Amino acid sequence: MRARRSPGSALKPLIYAMAFDDRSLHPATIVDDVPVRFRDWLPRNFDREHQGGVSVRQALQQSLNVPAVLALEKVGVRRFLATLRAAGTEPLLAPLDRGDGLGVALGSAALSPLEMATLYTGLANEGRFGPLRLRTDRPPPPAPERLLGAAATWYVRDILVDAPVPDGFTSLPAALRDRRVAWKTGTSAGYRDAWAAGYSAHWTVVVWVGHADGTARPGELGRRSALPILLKAFDRLPGENNVPPPPPGDALLATHAGDLPPRLRRLAPAGSDGGPRIAYPPPGATLELAPGETVPLMAQGGEGTLRWLVDGRPLDGARWLPPGAGGARLAVIDEAGRSSAVAVRIVQRP
Repeated sequence: MRARRSPGSALKPLIYAMAFDDRSLHPATIVDDVPVRFRDWLPRNFDREHQGGVSVRQALQQSLNVPAVLALEKVGVRRFLATLRAAGTEPLLAPLDRGDGLGVALGSAALSPLEMATLYTGLANEGRFGPLRLRTDRPPPPAPERLLGAAATWYVRDILVDAPVPDGFTSLPAALRDRRVAWKTGTSAGYRDAWAAGYSAHWTVVVWVGHADGTARPGELGRRSALPILLKAFDRLPGENNVPPPPPGDALLATHAGDLPPRLRRLAPAGSDGGPRIAYPPPGATLELAPGETVPLMAQGGEGTLRWLVDGRPLDGARWLPPGAGGARLAVIDEAGRSSAVAVRIVQRP
């Protein structure tokens, strides 16, 4: 439960959720699934084929690799890892990995099944993340902190509940007919780890299948090994309301890229859109402040007047007075609607 393993593609929903939260991507955004070289790395899809222009919705449902790497490039690797840490996990990187490699999108940062459950529970909880309570006789954990907006996690849920029918099923499995389950699988390089993670209105289930010593299991994929176990687990859980949750008020409901604002219609490489980037505070920062001390907010790039938001609420100016200790999400938006965001933690000193 605590041993860290490569998650394969199972972190892709978190990557897209952060891009949705930045409003740099939308489920209807078109992204080119074509061979793209990142320095000396040429990521390929599992079947070695490419789909061409697809929507982000299709890219996540089909677990396409190049679109996920492009999305992570947009979000920023260091910022993505800092958000995972702020959510209560400790991604394990290879000894020489500096934490800036795009391979994180495909499983280079190892996590335990318990940590994966923490992340997927946060997605299920509309972007509020916190430690899990393992035993009811222990004190309740601290209240969860919001790291993602409700609209971003609603997009992810809406995409994953409509994922294609799992391998081996000619019709929708009972677990998916009786409740709305958002699910994603993952398979690590070398077939060492097979994953399935999913959540419904009231339950989160994470399944890892593999050898304890990490040896390979050739041909064992998350869809074949772990997903059937996940579906059986949901079959045995108490029933729940199958009504889909309504979209949040700030969700942009669009089916086709042509219905989106121009900047959202197609994914552009990171940094090429001229949008603002937060210079201070840095992503994942812990700020130690005295009572009444304000935080200066600084950004680079962007067009026209920049607007700042804290946990979705607009600020008057570029200084922020935190109400107390805890986590917060800061975002900056320019007059063209381009944005970026970071998660920070406030610690108060006497």
